[in-house]
Amino acid sequence: MTTADLKTYRAVERKPLMGRYHGYDILSMPPPSSGGTHLIEILNILEGYDLRKKGPASPPTATEKNRNGSQCDSTAKPASAGEWNFWNTTQ
Repeated sequence: MTTADLKTYRAVERKPLMGRYHGYDILSMPPPSSGGTHLIEILNILEGYDLRKKGPASPPTATEKNRNGSQCDSTAKPASAGEWNFWNTTQ
């Protein structure tokens, strides 16, 4: 990154992504950031589990799934491997 890059950079204002999780409205970053899309997708997956009933260290919870590298972790890793607009998709 150069000084010229910083001088010519222009921020782009985008409409936030919207989702819901247990009755809460979730507003997050839209593409080209992948974080907002993945946050909402992971919360949608977790909504199917009664995490309070299971407790924070039981196998069905997000904490344990991340420790074991299963569903939540494996859902998030490939999705955040790179921002789509930085990849050359014409090859």
